[in-house]
Amino acid sequence: MMGWFPWADGKTGANGSLILQPNWYRPSKMDGVLLYFASSDVQNELDGIEQAGGKILKPKTQISPDISFMGLFLDSEGNRIGLHSRV
Repeated sequence: MMGWFPWADGKTGANGSLILQPNWYRPSKMDGVLLYFASSDVQNELDGIEQAGGKILKPKTQISPDISFMGLFLDSEGNRIGLHSRV
């Protein structure tokens, strides 16, 4: 099973896909890759994580004044995901 992120010429955002392959890929709390998604404000996404069945691992935190903010969470399947925003 595979799902695609929308993409269009001249638009901002990232294209890519999510793949379900139980024999190859397993959700991971601490092993494997850590994907970061860009956000207008990390807090917008973090506010809905627990209601959607996830868990916040690191609340909105300033990395530095020039790099801005980040947050980490586990999604409802147990994947660790990062968020980054300028505000």
